[in-house]
Order: sequence, then C-alpha cells, then structure tokens
Amino acid sequence: PHVDSGGRLRFAMCSGDTVSAEVHACFEERYHARVIEGYGVTEAAALTTCNPFGGDRRVGTVGRPLPNQTVRIADDHMNLAPVGDVGEIIIRGPNVMAGYLNRPEDTLAVLNEGWLHTGDLAWEDSDQFLHFVGRKRDLIVVDGLNVYPGHVETVLEGLEGILDACVIGVRDADVGEAPKAVLVVDESSAPSDEWILAQCGEHLAEYELPKAIVRVPRLPRTTAGHISRATVAKQHLEQLAVHAHDHVAEHVNETAIAVPARPRAARAGDEPLHRLVIQAEVQHRIHHARHGNRRARANGHQQRVLGIAQLLAHQALQLLQLRLEL
Repeated sequence: PHVDSGGRLRFAMCSGDTVSAEVHACFEERYHARVIEGYGVTEAAALTTCNPFGGDRRVGTVGRPLPNQTVRIADDHMNLAPVGDVGEIIIRGPNVMAGYLNRPEDTLAVLNEGWLHTGDLAWEDSDQFLHFVGRKRDLIVVDGLNVYPGHVETVLEGLEGILDACVIGVRDADVGEAPKAVLVVDESSAPSDEWILAQCGEHLAEYELPKAIVRVPRLPRTTAGHISRATVAKQHLEQLAVHAHDHVAEHVNETAIAVPARPRAARAGDEPLHRLVIQAEVQHRIHHARHGNRRARANGHQQRVLGIAQLLAHQALQLLQLRLEL
C-alpha cells in the first residue's frame, strides 16, 4: 500500500549493494520517492559515484563518478579497461585516505602511486555509468573463464520460488573451480534442481551454471544485513571435512587406521581453536595413511584413504586462508 510522507521524503540513497528493478518499482510506488544508487568506500570518504537526482538515472548502475576525484576501471596491471570490460575500481583524489592507522602493510596493499585499490569489480558503459559486479576475492574462475557470483545470484533470485541465493566457488577436479548455489526456496512451490538449471540456462553461459545446488532454511548475514558469502564458504568447507571424515571412517576396520573425532562446528570467537582441530586431524590422517600396514597397501585401501586425507588437507588450507566475516 502507498505510504503518504506528506511530500517530505524526496529520495532514498542506497550504496551498500545493487538494487533490483523490482525493488526500485515497489519502493517508489509505495513511498512516491526515488531510489538513488551510488558507490563508495570508507577509504575514499564514503561516496565516489552516484546516479543523478533528476534526469538520466540508470536503474541497476551505481551512477557516474563525482567531481574532484578520478575513477578508473583497471586490469591487473593498472591499465585502463576497455568500455564494457570488467575490472577493478581504483580511485585517486583528495578524498582518498593517507593510510590505515598503525597498519603499514595493509596500507601498502591497497595504495599504489596515489591510487586506492578497492578490491571491487565493475564495468563502465559508454556514458560513464558504472555497473557494479562484486568483490574481486569472490570471483570464480572456471577453466580460465570468469564467473561473477552476483550475476548468477541475480538470475537465480529472479526465478519463481527462490527467495534468497548465495553463489560460491568450490574446488572441481575437471575445471579447477565451479559455482555452487546455496538457496532458500519457497517450499510451497519447491522448484526442482532440473527446472532451476533449465531456467538459468536461458540467461547464463554453460560454464556459469551452478554445478551443485543446496537448499537451506536461511542464509547467514552480516551485521549490516548482507548475505555473508565468507560464512557460506566456511560452512561448505566444514561439510567437506565431515564428509571426508565419514568416508575415511568406513575403512577403519579394513585399514586399521585410527580416525580422530569428527571436527566440531566452529562458534563465533572460536575460529583459532577450530583451525587447530582441522590441522591436527589432517596431519593425523596423512601420517597414518602413509604408514598403514602391508595388507592395506596390498588391497588398495591405503591409497584411497591417503587420497581422501590429501583432499581434506587441501580444503583445510583453503579454510585457513579464508577471511571469515564472523
């Protein structure tokens, strides 16, 4: 229903994430006020690009660069990316910070010759409007081809029966990485995986299609209300560790390998201990797999267990390198 603000509400600013055309339409119909999208980071005084308050507003973009600062879409070598190509947003101007307080290494990581490397990906159209794509660290590389999780999520969330979506990259033996979709679905419609993939295939290239679909009651969120992709990725790795443990445990009687207790789930503030548990478990399994008895080596069980342990070691290292948003 329409909410009468008495003409006092003229517009609403949004800069935390892109807003779909549907949300634009619903908000403006209800409040009779425009949604203005922009982009900014704290390190560059909060706002760097913005859609105009009147005139040529581009729904789904974060607008044009504001005056007195320079914004570029750059490749990995800081070269200007061609119009329409995805690259990193870098910013230079008097609004850019001098550095992080007492954190010289972090400062060097993001500042280069006056340019602030935001770690955010976008592309610029011929009218200088920026189209936000997502975080550089979230990029999924499938057999050398870039997959942007935000793009896949937009397609998924546009399908009937899908309430929420988070796409992460997972290890794949054939193509290096593959997209995995974690979905919250409307149980009353209960769309099948086959239907979801068929619908996605009308909008996505084959390499962009999720290779795995998982359904959950809800997705974890940050304190700002955004879906926590890092937490979803951490949960995926923990599930791998549990599954690998169970797989190894199936061969205990045949290989005489001692299998430690299943890794418990980490709680907020308990991450260092959780890492040590996984590290110790991985080292324990590899040691016993390498020094199994002769009968195990003869019948091939030892080699299978060693392979499982090495896979778990690789996944555990991924977890250790992941920056968790707890």
